[in-house]
Amino acid sequence: MNPHDQRHESRDDYLEAILRITEEKGSCRSVDIARQLDVSKPSVSVALNKLETEGYAVMDGDKLVTLTEQGVKKVEQFFHIQNLSDPENLEIQHNVNLALRAHNLMF
Repeated sequence: MNPHDQRHESRDDYLEAILRITEEKGSCRSVDIARQLDVSKPSVSVALNKLETEGYAVMDGDKLVTLTEQGVKKVEQFFHIQNLSDPENLEIQHNVNLALRAHNLMF
């Protein structure tokens, strides 16, 4: 696997972890991501900085991590979800809406 593919795989792993943790707990912190992915806290910090720079996620003042609209689209692609509004995706939709509200409050 070339480094470019590894970088995208890693990014997708982090985006998936953020979504899954948010679904389970209602919110996501960097320490939750570290536990979920079995990586160090500094590794999560570096990855989150990259995700923020790329426009996929934001971290608020309470250190809660949420996906941006662009991050949501990437997660939809990753999970092969055609329509986030479909009733079978209601739980994902709820958590995505929470993330988008947080993003809109920040910007």
